[in-house]
Amino acid sequence: MKASEHARVWRGASNRLEVHLDKAIKTGRSKTAIGSAAAATQLALAIADAYEEEAENASD
Repeated sequence: MKASEHARVWRGASNRLEVHLDKAIKTGRSKTAIGSAAAATQLALAIADAYEEEAENASD
């Protein structure tokens, strides 16, 4: 799988995690649940960004 494909997969994962985060906030989940969802979302975004950077560097 190419870096650009990995980036797309991780970007999609971050979008789904963000939906779960919003739901956790709206339903009044615990601070721990909200924090975990936020951390997972940020991690997925960071991984997607790293793969996008790798894809850009490979195309140079």
